[in-house]
Amino acid sequence: MANIITGFRVLISIALLFCPVFSPAFYMFYLIAGLSDMIDGTVARKMNTVTEFGARFDTAADFVFLVVCLIKLLPVISMPAWLCIWIVMIALIKIINIISGYIVQRKLVAVHSVMNKETEDKVIDIALRYCYETPESFSKAFSRFHGVTPTQAREGADVRTFLPLSIKVQVQGGIQMEYKVTTMFQFKVIGFQKEFDYETAYQEIPKFWDEICEKYAANVYAGNEPANLQEKAIIDHCIGEYGVCIDDIGGGKFRYLVAGKYSGGDVPDGMVVYEFPRGDWAVFDCIGPIPESLQSLNTRIFKEWLPGNPDYELCGNANVEWYDCVNGEKTDKDYHSAIWIPVKKKA
Repeated sequence: MANIITGFRVLISIALLFCPVFSPAFYMFYLIAGLSDMIDGTVARKMNTVTEFGARFDTAADFVFLVVCLIKLLPVISMPAWLCIWIVMIALIKIINIISGYIVQRKLVAVHSVMNKETEDKVIDIALRYCYETPESFSKAFSRFHGVTPTQAREGADVRTFLPLSIKVQVQGGIQMEYKVTTMFQFKVIGFQKEFDYETAYQEIPKFWDEICEKYAANVYAGNEPANLQEKAIIDHCIGEYGVCIDDIGGGKFRYLVAGKYSGGDVPDGMVVYEFPRGDWAVFDCIGPIPESLQSLNTRIFKEWLPGNPDYELCGNANVEWYDCVNGEKTDKDYHSAIWIPVKKKA
């Protein structure tokens, strides 16, 4: 909710650009944006949804609001020319200081890399190559940044790292994810298994479902008697109620089961049984056509909910997709499914 309010402030700020200065609409949007800045932080704290992303998003929204206000107000506010020049000069000095500091620090990192690779070069030669006037000035700058002298660094002492500058704008979240945590007893599933690459799983797993349905389920779904043990297992264990992801083979791959709840008995050829221990599960309901809605929810769980959750962390190496096998079709806009994630309380 707090991120929604912050995002709304960005939209309101952009709307200000199209309002005449000091018009009723301008005052209204300005007031709404100001109020949103006051309440988004309070809402985040009250709902216990304070995150690093939220704090950065709030700062970005404040910056957008400030820039828009300056764009609209500076042309109509009477200021002496010298004051405008002074403001611009201060801003330029700040920007130049940031850029020059970055260049100097990256240069000192490059010097250390060269010293490690070109062991035959003397320190004084490297210093002159990187435009230091004297060995003393180079040693002083190197020691101030890395915490060790150039000679100590060449001998293997630990030095500081300074990563290259990269700019990435990415907006995530903003929508509250509804879930409940429930305790489940030990249970087993049985199903057809196949290995998938993480990179292509979203494209390949639906094909695997189609393959299983065509090969084993079409006959019984048509109302016919099971023709083999696999078709009988589909009826006995309600195969297709679960999709199970098991991350236990490494190499960027995982096992996936088109499965049902195992109720005992023989395990037909081509099928496997997997057992889940008793534990807590975070259950995320999903409404929408399959597989798009469930894949979208799965991505948000693992990229947003798990990394940013202050209370729970992943427990185990398998999770479950649940499908409603009684009501509706999987292509319906109101189709009900869910994702179950094994979790435990953070220490």
